[in-house]
Amino acid sequence: MKQSKRKSFFGAVNLTVSVLALGLLIGLFTGCPPGVKPPETPETVTITLTGDENVTVNAPNTLEVTKGSKWSGVRSKVEEKVSYKPGYEAKGFKLGSAIGADLQDNYIFNENKTVFVLSKPKGGSIQPSSITITVDADEGYTLVSPSNFEVTSGAKWADIKAQAQAKVSLKAGCTALEWKLGGASGAYLDGNHTFNKSTTVFAVSKQNGDPEPETVGITVLGDEGVELAVENTFKADKNVEWQNIKAAATGKITVKENCELKEWRLTDKTGQIIEDNNTFTEDTTVFAVTRPKSSPIPQIANYTVEHWQQNIADNEYTKIEADTETKTGNAGENTAAAAKTYVGFTEKPIIQKKIEADGSTVVKIEYDRNIITLMLNLDGGTTTTQLTDGNKLKGRFGSPVTVAEPVKEGEIFGGWEPDLPDTFPAQNHSEVYTAQWGDSFIIKISGDERTQIPKNTYIKPEGANTWSEISEPLS
Repeated sequence: MKQSKRKSFFGAVNLTVSVLALGLLIGLFTGCPPGVKPPETPETVTITLTGDENVTVNAPNTLEVTKGSKWSGVRSKVEEKVSYKPGYEAKGFKLGSAIGADLQDNYIFNENKTVFVLSKPKGGSIQPSSITITVDADEGYTLVSPSNFEVTSGAKWADIKAQAQAKVSLKAGCTALEWKLGGASGAYLDGNHTFNKSTTVFAVSKQNGDPEPETVGITVLGDEGVELAVENTFKADKNVEWQNIKAAATGKITVKENCELKEWRLTDKTGQIIEDNNTFTEDTTVFAVTRPKSSPIPQIANYTVEHWQQNIADNEYTKIEADTETKTGNAGENTAAAAKTYVGFTEKPIIQKKIEADGSTVVKIEYDRNIITLMLNLDGGTTTTQLTDGNKLKGRFGSPVTVAEPVKEGEIFGGWEPDLPDTFPAQNHSEVYTAQWGDSFIIKISGDERTQIPKNTYIKPEGANTWSEISEPLS
């Protein structure tokens, strides 16, 4: 019995070891210990990089980051992908476009976004513009003179609120509430509101024991032509009119570079258009509708088209002054230069250029002379002139036709039938020029404009020695 128990014990141990070994093998193949799921691939978003005219973005102009990444962790990756023209350095980073919101370290990337890189002259800084904040308040406050102060354009309410509070003094028996944008009827300010132009902020209070005013929440949305602020909601007094909170809503969007704000609607892009006197009695969504920016009126500018023909003797070109043209087009667009037709010439590809507004654009069109081939039949003779394939004389249109006089044993060369042209013609043709041979000299007959002699009339004297003997056949 003891032996049987020992077997059972060792059998159990062996089974346990086998299970553990199998688990280790599974871990080796899956990369995870038994019972542990492999990690899931994190979801990513795409950041597209662009910048001003002094910024170069290294290709590709996108980078992938883990969804939920903060700007503080992404910034170094962006900086690695950009460089600056000589004399310039980094100024800052905007969300969406050059007029977008400044990127803060705690901004979270939960969807695909564009980051715009700004530059500034190296060794100096571009002084931001200043704007004036005027402080006003209800009857629960006393204003401290002067009731305005200067801040840098782009400042946030959270950063300048203390300066505004220093301009008011709360009266006895009153409780401080919040601040509004623009005046007593404006929207309530939140800490993220950005001031880009001079405006008024308004301090609100209530008498002790009085109820606080009723408010409504406004949520701002928009179409694909806008970038929304990180905090896209604000509140306003119940029954407020749209004309008094429109500025606050506009402050929650950044219109993209190639778009412009068209109108505001209720709820979504198909909702009712919001009029200035519309009132808000409950929490509401307002929707920004954009349209493509209107194309500017094009500026008409002159440009010059020149025509240049290849020389006969070399590979240079000569301008045909009489054919120079002045044309017009839209500045910034490409020229529409066209070739002319010249007999014996073939135009080279035309390189169109961008039209400069100052009229300095010149398009140069070049024309090569045609290469012409004359077909020769030496009829058994030879010549020292180099011929292609033994019988082809090549040359540029207009260049002289020159063939060293052919020779043939026992024969005298008497010319070509038909006569070779003095220069290479404009086009190729099928005519063959045949060498004429004889055992004695050959006389070619020609005359002036008052004679009628068949073309290419030749006489072989065949033993005649005097002109009367030679000319007898002609009489």
